[in-house]
Amino acid sequence: MMNKPVINSVSMQDVNIQNLNDASDVIKYLIKTHSREEIIKNAGVDKNVLYRLEHNQNVTLENFLKIKRCYPEIFLPDNYKNRTKNICCLFSFV
Repeated sequence: MMNKPVINSVSMQDVNIQNLNDASDVIKYLIKTHSREEIIKNAGVDKNVLYRLEHNQNVTLENFLKIKRCYPEIFLPDNYKNRTKNICCLFSFV
């Protein structure tokens, strides 16, 4: 079961993953929405990295950041994604 607050509270600037269980939830969500093969290909990580993250085992920060950089939309809070909808246009044509 996906822990939605973990996904919502994580951002690229302020990572709120507190333990391996939180990281595992994020990776399981990614595997569910994208395929393992796609994540491995796009992020450039070994299949063992996904396995270790999925099963609450340690990986290097470098490998986790590769995945994070490849799928930044997962790590942005919901209110950040909707910011562009509230931008006012303050210009005039001459």
